[in-house]
Amino acid sequence: MFELCAIARNLFENLVWLRLMNENTEYGIVFFHQLLKEQTQHNKAMLQKMQDEAALFDISETEDTKILMTTIGALEENASPEEITAAQSEHKQKLAALDARIRQEFCLHARSVVENGYAYQSYLIKEETLPKLQERQEVVADHQKKLDAVLQTLLSPKFQQIVKDKWNWFKRAEEVGMEKHYKFIYSYTSKMLHSTALNIITDKTLAAEEEEVVLEYVLVAARDLITQIEKFNYPGQVRVLAI
Repeated sequence: MFELCAIARNLFENLVWLRLMNENTEYGIVFFHQLLKEQTQHNKAMLQKMQDEAALFDISETEDTKILMTTIGALEENASPEEITAAQSEHKQKLAALDARIRQEFCLHARSVVENGYAYQSYLIKEETLPKLQERQEVVADHQKKLDAVLQTLLSPKFQQIVKDKWNWFKRAEEVGMEKHYKFIYSYTSKMLHSTALNIITDKTLAAEEEEVVLEYVLVAARDLITQIEKFNYPGQVRVLAI
């Protein structure tokens, strides 16, 4: 049921965007501005995440070495088989605890680090992943700079304010006569997806009649999307041949 609610909400939001852009071409500029803003936020978050992971793996490499030296590495040359087995067991347990702490950090490279080791994975992030992310962000920043330089000439005062304000789905839905859609879809999705008081005490399934209503909305919204796509027409638009 989570997937069904997510699909309905996604269709609704796509439909709002298409209707807005079909009613006023300035929303195309607003969309591009939103796209660059969201890409910037995503890229910055990913850059920070990768920097944090590299730093974490550097620390973990030091701790990994310490674990080795204080267990197996601390054995005497004449250690008995029992002492060797005990040291190996202690080493394995401590490494497992270290790996578990890494997993709790929700690292994107948690699986890779098992194969590559902490030091090499940190190296890969610094030398390969981070430069690619930084390059991507520079491209987005260049587009943002160029857009900002001409934004006031492209948008009327009303739309200049819209790009400054936080995006408000209810207001945008209201502009295209979809406020009732908003109230219906967001009521269901919030009940199912968000950790509200109602969500906590509500069964995470839709009743048969509720499921039927949401499925009907998905069908109607999908048809409307096709209609809006067919109507979509912007100056300079190029129609690509479908293969």
